[in-house]
This record gives sequence, structure tokens and C-alpha cells, in this order.
Amino acid sequence: MRIKKKSIFLMFMIPILLTFAGIVSLKLFVFVNFNENDLKKIVKDFCKENLNKAVKFEDIYIDNWGDLVITNFDLSNSSDFNDSLSLLKSEKIVFGLDFSQFLNKNIYINNIRFLNSVISFYKQFGKSYNDSFKNIFIFRNELKKIKYIDSNCFNIKFVNNRILYKEVFKNKKLTIAFDKVKGDLKLESGIVTCDLEGMILPYKPKTMSNGKFAVNGIYNLNKNNIFSGKIKIDNFDLSYFNDFIDEYDIISYSVKGGLSSELGVISDNKAVNIEGIIETNNFSLTTHSRPHHNVISNKNFNSKINLDVIRDGGKYKLNNFTFFDESFKIDLSGEYAYNNTVKVFIKSSEINLDQISNYFRPVKDVSYRGKLKFNGDIQYDINRSVPLIKDIHIILTDFNADWFNRGVKKEVIKGCNSRIVFVENRLDLSFRTNIFGSDFTLQGQTQFKNWAPLKSKTEIEINSEKARLHLFYTFIKNSIDHIFKKAYEDKKKGYEHINFLQTPLARFLTLNDLFLKFNVDNLLLGGDAVLHKLFFKADLIKGLLQIKDFNIRGYNASYNAELYAYFNRDFPFIFSSGSVKGFNFEEFSADYNKNIKMSGTGFLEYEFELSAFRLSHLLQNTKAFVSFNIYSGSVSNSELQKRLNAFLLESGYDLIDISSINFRNFSFSLTQTGMYFYIGNFAMNSDLIDYNAYGKYDYVKGLNLNLYPVFYDKENRIKRVPMKIRGTLLNPELIIKRKNKVKKMNLFDVN
Repeated sequence: MRIKKKSIFLMFMIPILLTFAGIVSLKLFVFVNFNENDLKKIVKDFCKENLNKAVKFEDIYIDNWGDLVITNFDLSNSSDFNDSLSLLKSEKIVFGLDFSQFLNKNIYINNIRFLNSVISFYKQFGKSYNDSFKNIFIFRNELKKIKYIDSNCFNIKFVNNRILYKEVFKNKKLTIAFDKVKGDLKLESGIVTCDLEGMILPYKPKTMSNGKFAVNGIYNLNKNNIFSGKIKIDNFDLSYFNDFIDEYDIISYSVKGGLSSELGVISDNKAVNIEGIIETNNFSLTTHSRPHHNVISNKNFNSKINLDVIRDGGKYKLNNFTFFDESFKIDLSGEYAYNNTVKVFIKSSEINLDQISNYFRPVKDVSYRGKLKFNGDIQYDINRSVPLIKDIHIILTDFNADWFNRGVKKEVIKGCNSRIVFVENRLDLSFRTNIFGSDFTLQGQTQFKNWAPLKSKTEIEINSEKARLHLFYTFIKNSIDHIFKKAYEDKKKGYEHINFLQTPLARFLTLNDLFLKFNVDNLLLGGDAVLHKLFFKADLIKGLLQIKDFNIRGYNASYNAELYAYFNRDFPFIFSSGSVKGFNFEEFSADYNKNIKMSGTGFLEYEFELSAFRLSHLLQNTKAFVSFNIYSGSVSNSELQKRLNAFLLESGYDLIDISSINFRNFSFSLTQTGMYFYIGNFAMNSDLIDYNAYGKYDYVKGLNLNLYPVFYDKENRIKRVPMKIRGTLLNPELIIKRKNKVKKMNLFDVN
């Protein structure tokens, strides 16, 4: 029995003793053949000779299992640590050694294990992406010639690593973080396999759930260009792109939502094929301008792609790209040959705009409905800069748009039908719609004579049975506001001489002729007031724009307008003038509002001239004059008179009722010289009010007009009431200050 117990004890002890003896022998072998300095030199030489990277670490040793272990490993982003940037930091890196080679006193690495490492890629400010990344992973030697690596059987394993992409912009720093990255890179008999996966952290913590990624593939080193693989991304935070959008001023919008994709890549000696799906979830596109407006709101989009990259000749062939959701489908295909041609084929389903309007609102608070369908076959010769448009068809049917203002729905566009056909060198356009109660039909044709440079002839005819004056007024007012705003922005740039005839705009205006006919049967002024038969022609021929044959009828007046614009010179010159003579206000007021009684004969004159080759010259070289007069007239029961009576009483002036006024004349004039505006002869001579005022108008600061009108109190005594007019030219505000109390009234807040 005692002998049996000894046998069992020896059975357990012998393996332990053998293991212990092996470890001691291994330690002794390492101590004799590999000192710490030799190991350090091997690692540093490997990084320097093969990767051109500097390296530092805390400790290096061979553990009990014959693996080379390095702690607190730090691999520089460059050949030194002068920039303090690390490509790789790791708490612990384990190099698995080939044991048979190790016993022969040779270091051969057959696997590397990165534990809790941080891998960082840097795109530095001022450097291109190519310069920043081209040398990061390039080995100086072929894999088969790299010292210390067994190229027949080599494996890199990642365990709980973090990968960071860092980019420095002008005003901010971007970091895209991939966390808990794990997987393998294997090299065996010339075949490289990759299998990596991990998490993608959102742009800001807790704004959306973590994303995921997975990459796997095979690359045959023995056969050039032969590889295949798959890339899968789930819920990548699109907010990361906003830093790129802001830095490079790509668009004036920000994006939000998640991006998911699953792409397969197959490569042979002829081409690389990329095929798969790309999807977005809760995608939003928001304007930068305040108040912010969601152009696209929380929408899921889907797409499928099949792309070939042809190796010979740098050719890209898009076999198919389909972009779709439940309300539309767009198919796109084409080719691109480097320095040769671009071919694009596009076709849509019939798109239900009513459904799209639920999430796509290009204009704030405007919804729309209708049907849209389009297709195209387009080619572009890159060498000659010449397009060849074989066929484009765009059909818009029964398009309607509504504007919701403070909960009130207002019809903007009604029953719009449009058709655009572009075949070879000819464009035909037909258009019929109703905009804010104004109907328009348009027929147009453009014949393209040359593409580089662009040379064409366009004929357009616009007709309307009835159009509202307010529509033209709003368009002109907003256009003037926009032009002045851009002129002030241009003025800040300082002096810059431009040879106008050498600019793209000048070439376009001098090489492309336009012939326009514009006719409105009835121009609605408000109420039942109307002018008849508005007509003019606008011709642009070789850079000379001329408006001629202007005509309109109504209210016993004669009308005249002309415009000449010379764009065929280095210093373009624009001149326009017009007049209204003998306008009968008694007939007009009877049609406009029967509750208002008005009489008198009106006269309006204007002149405008400008020499300019840039927008800022509008603030330097403009000369303009407008004068308005009404003679021998009267006005009673207008809303302005009623409000002015109440305003004067509220301000402490108990005066004779001015609801009915007879005047000898009313006048107003405005003169512009450069950026300065002068108001003169703002006067009224009447039985109840007399004033004559002068002042200034500044586009930025507004009106600055002081006046001292003479009124009469109820005892028929003269009363002077000091007043000021401030605000914009089209939205003036009347101000009375008395006994430290200030009262204000909007002059144009009337029906």
C-alpha cells in the first residue's frame, strides 16, 4: 500500500519537476544567449529598418512560455518623437516566437498580440491626406525579406484595442473613435486573411447608440491584385461629417443620423468590383442659418451599388446605383474614363411628391404635392469640355404648394405643369402655373451652337391673363435687398481690379443671345383696380440688353419705360428711365376701395444709371432719381387717416379731424449718389396739414427724417407737431416724443 502511494506521488511530481526544470533551463538559455540589450536592439532595429518608426518602451523580456513581452510600448508616428505623436501605444505586446528557431539562437516572430492598445492616425493641418498617410503602413522591404518575421506563418491578434482617427482643423479638432477592436491578421503561405470587428463611438456621447463595424477579407500575395473581402458598418454617426463640411465650406447645412453599409469587394487582374448596400437611418439635413430649418427630417434612405474600377486606363464603370424609399426610385449608371469621357444614364420612377413633402422641405413651412418623373442620357467629353446630351426628359404634373404661416394655410402655387425636353443641342421648355393668384404660361426654346465656350440662342414667351402687382413688387424688393447685401459684402474685400470681359459672366452675356416677350392682359393692383395690356420685349444680343416696346394702359395715364445695359465692355454700363403721367386717382380709388375717396392727377418719374464691373460699385457709382407728385386732389376715409387721428390724440394732441383732406399738391423725391440717399421735397400743401421735409436714407441705418407739420386745433389755431420718421424705406415708422413719452406708429400698416 505504501509503495502504491509513492508511485502516485511520483506520477504527479515528475511532470511538475520536468516543467520546472524546463522553465529553469529556458531562463538559463535566455540569460546566456539573449540579454536585454540584444532584445531591445532587435525591436528597435525592426521598427526602424522596416517601418521607419521610432519606438520606446518600459520593459522587455522573454516569459516562461518563450514569448517576447514588451510593456508600455510606444511607436512613434514618424522616425522620431519630436512631434510627440504616437501611432501605437500598448500596455502590453506579446511576440510569439518560433520555438525551433529560438533554440537555434534565432529570433523568428510568428505572431504578435496587441493587448489594450491605442492606435492613432493623424491628419495634420496644412498637409494633404496623401502626405499624412502614405508612409504609415508601407514596409520598406517585401514581406518575404523582412528580418525576424516568418513570412510563411505569421499572425497579428488584436484584443480590446482602440483605434482613433484624428484631424486638426482651423478652429477645432476631430476624433473618430473605434473601441473594443478585436480580430486577426494572418499571413500563411502567401495568403493574407483579415478578420476585424469593433464598436464605433458616436460624435457626442449619449446622442445616439454605438455603431459597429466588421472587416474580413483575403489577399493573395503570390498573385498581384487578387483579393476579396467584405466591409460592414452599422449606425456610423453622420455628425462626424459636419466638421469636414464646416472646414471646407462644402454646403451651408449640417447632417445628422446613422449610416449603415455592407459592401463586398472582389479584385482580379482586370478590375475591382464593389457591390453592396448603403442605408441611412433617421437622416436629417439642417440649415446653418438661424432659425434652423430641417430640409430633410428623420428619414431612412436605401441604396444599392455595383461599381467596377477597371485597372487598364483608369476607368470607372457604375453598373448600377439605385437610390430609393417607399415613395421613389432613382436608377443611375454610367462610366468615367480618366481624361476622356463621362457617361451618365438616369431614370426615375413616377415620384409621389405628396409623400416626399412629409420629410423633404426645401422651403420652410411650405408643403407640396404632385407627380415628378425624369430620365436622361448624358455624355461629357473631358478633353474638349463638350457635353453631348442625347436625351433629357423632366415632367412635372399637377404641382401644388401651400405655405403655412402661423397655422394659416395659404396657396402659393396651384396646378403647375411643366415639361423640359433636351435632345441633342436643343432645349424645349413649357410651363403653366398659378402663383399667388397670378397665372403664367411659358414657352421657351434654346438652340446651343457651341459648348466650349458656351454659345446659344434662346427665345422665351411669357403670357398671363391676370397677374398681381404685389407678386412683382415682392420679387423686386427681395432682389434689391439681396443685391445690396451682397454689395456690402463685396465692399469689405477692398480694391480689386477685374477685367470684366475676361470673366465667365461676361463671356456668357456676350456669347448667348436672349429674346424675351412678356405679356400680361390684366395687372391687378388690388381691390378691383387693374391695368391692362402690359407688354415689353427684352433682347440680349452680343452683350447688349435692351427693353423696348414697353406698353401698358389704364387710368387715363401715359406710361413709358426703357432700359439699356452694355455688358460688352470692361466697365459695364446700365441705364434705365421711365415715367407715369396723368394718373387719375379718382378712378383708381373707386376701383381700389370704394370706402376711400381720393382724387388728383399723379406723375412719377425715375432715372437710374450705373457703371460697374463688381457689385460693390453699386455703392460707389450709382446715380438714381425718383420723384412722385399728385396735384389738385383730395383724400378721405383712408385707414391711414383714421390711424393718424387716433395716434395724434394718444400722443396728447387734440386737433381737427383730418379724415377728409383737400390738397394742392403732395410730393416726394429720392436721390441716390453711390451709397447715399437723400429725401427731398417731401411735402403737402392742404387745408388741414402743411409740411415740407428733407432728410437722409441709409440702407443699413434706415430713414432719418425730421418734420414739423402744421395742424389746426379745434379752435382753428395753428399747432406744430414735431415728428420723426425712422425705419426702412418700405416700412417707415412715425415717432412723436412729448413730455418724455415716445409714441410710435407704422405708417404702412394699412389695408
